[in-house]
Amino acid sequence: MRLLFNPKKRAALAVKGRAALLLVLVLLFFACQTKTVIKEQPPVISLPGENPDVVFTRAENEFKAQNYPAAFLDYNAYLLKIPTGERARIALYQIAKIKTMLFEYKEALIYLTRLLNEYAGHPDTPLVRYEILEIYYRTANYEAASAAGQEWIRHYPDHALRAEVCFLLGKAYRALGDEAKAFQWWLKSSELIAKGRGDITRQKEVDEGIQGLIQGANLELLQSLEKTGAESKYAPLIYHKLANAYLQANKIEEARVAAMDLIRSTTDQNWISSGRQILEMTAEKPVVERNRIGCLLPLSGPFAIYGQEVLNGIQLALQEQKNNEELPKIELVIRDSGSESDLSVLELEDMVRKEKVMAVIGPLASKYSVAAARKAQELGVPIITLTQKEGITNEGDMVFQNSMTSSKEIKTLLDKAVHEMSITRFGILYPDNAYGRSLMNLFWDQAEEMGAKITAIESYQPNETDFAVEIRKMTGLYYPRPESVKQLMKTMKYKLPKSIKKIDGKKKPGQNSKEEEEPFIDFEAVFIPDNYKQAALIAPQFPFHNIFSMRLLGTSLWQSEELLEMAGAYMQGAVFPSSFFINSESGPVKEFAKRFQENFETKPGLLAATGYDTIRFIQNMMKETPIQTRRDFQKALLSYDGYYGLTGRIAFDQQRETTRSPLLLTIKGKYFNVIP
Repeated sequence: MRLLFNPKKRAALAVKGRAALLLVLVLLFFACQTKTVIKEQPPVISLPGENPDVVFTRAENEFKAQNYPAAFLDYNAYLLKIPTGERARIALYQIAKIKTMLFEYKEALIYLTRLLNEYAGHPDTPLVRYEILEIYYRTANYEAASAAGQEWIRHYPDHALRAEVCFLLGKAYRALGDEAKAFQWWLKSSELIAKGRGDITRQKEVDEGIQGLIQGANLELLQSLEKTGAESKYAPLIYHKLANAYLQANKIEEARVAAMDLIRSTTDQNWISSGRQILEMTAEKPVVERNRIGCLLPLSGPFAIYGQEVLNGIQLALQEQKNNEELPKIELVIRDSGSESDLSVLELEDMVRKEKVMAVIGPLASKYSVAAARKAQELGVPIITLTQKEGITNEGDMVFQNSMTSSKEIKTLLDKAVHEMSITRFGILYPDNAYGRSLMNLFWDQAEEMGAKITAIESYQPNETDFAVEIRKMTGLYYPRPESVKQLMKTMKYKLPKSIKKIDGKKKPGQNSKEEEEPFIDFEAVFIPDNYKQAALIAPQFPFHNIFSMRLLGTSLWQSEELLEMAGAYMQGAVFPSSFFINSESGPVKEFAKRFQENFETKPGLLAATGYDTIRFIQNMMKETPIQTRRDFQKALLSYDGYYGLTGRIAFDQQRETTRSPLLLTIKGKYFNVIP
């Protein structure tokens, strides 16, 4: 026993005791550490004889400095010395926090439960209970979390943490699949935050949770949410979603009531406009025949041949699919747009009001399409026009265009000419009418945008048959040339070979014995925006005026077998755009051409293929998309792109114009060929 009072022995024992205690505490700490690496500093060893207040103060400083291992050791050392009291309570709570940060939730719960048992009634008890609730949620013990949360609410109805507890309860019930209760608790959390009794930064998460819940709700859940949230700031979203759900379920009166509630629930003009749109849908829904489609086409007058071709394509498509049970049975209402815009408007209104058509296909002619499109927009019926008129869809969001515009055709043509064929100088020979002037301007503008130049331009009267004057003006042959100009031309770079004095061994009409003046040609290609008949008259007159191998460019109006018969020999290498090529190697195109020939004893053209594709697109869209109203139909037209037809993939862009691009054809020998 005397050895205990030996100073040297006592010092040695003290060192051994401190070392043993340190070893036990370190092992206890690191045995529990499994997931997170905490910032570590070399811990200060708590000696058995060290003042407890010093140990606690050091623990607090280490915790603030995020030196959690050392803080853990000192808090435990303090508890071994002083197991009760306010500082002991703080030490227990801080250890629980350290365990939570290490994701060691089981150990954290032990310390938090000990706090509840040993310090019942302490002012911080609500915070401790909140920490327990949060751990239950983090460990996916949602039932325990919901029970603990509701118990917390009963005990502390006015506590500052109430909004946070309500938020956690909402998350727990959402995880349990009880979305109605989740909404109730999130709504309470939002209301508390709005009253300044919660953390304002939490509001965004609450809003996102509630909005996501409403957006994904079915009709039954929406009806429940309406009862709870009718007076809340989320009411407009609930009523909007509910009204659309009623429409989808074909509950018209309920949809109307929900739309009225939407309008009354807010002063926001966007929501009010949405409510009014839904009211319009409810008003029209009972008077629309879902599968009835109108066709407004010229079946008399000068354009009758074109309207009949479109109609033949539509009827062939419906005939082929009449026994297909998967596709909706389309009922056609056919009206003649005639040759007057007033008649087309009257027929359109009759189809909409009396025949209750869901949508309308047509008209064709640009002159009548604008009036018809304007009336369709006024009546709220989707119309798929087949005109090439630029800007027709500007008449309103119900107007669609399933025809290639001239601007798209010209862009495709110039892309090929400028960027692939390296043509940079163009001449334009155009008819002096609305169509010719429009395409002349489009071609000129787009050519300059691509860095090309228009170096010669002339117009002619639409009924013209002799184009000698215009061609001679374009090539400098029309006006007398001063001698100085003649000498200058001899040095110019761009000119063709010497004049050929005979054609087919005969003297040309009016040819003198003297050599004729050579044409001055400062262009590599000529754009002729006219139909195939006029193009066939113009083409031979270029070689007649000693202009050979001139590249001719045209429009889709050139696509006719008669062009080959009339002037194919003079148009070799000509290029023009098209949306449909009957001689395509495509199996569906060949089969379509065969069936069309059998039924109508003629070859199909672009208009027949467009009519065929348009109605097949509608059938497939209605099969795959739930459509009850004309507005549903309009929205489906914008979003559906699942049909690939004879003219390419059918789809509409945000301007409601067709998204497909034209192909390019050229003349080679006696045939049209697709340019790759």
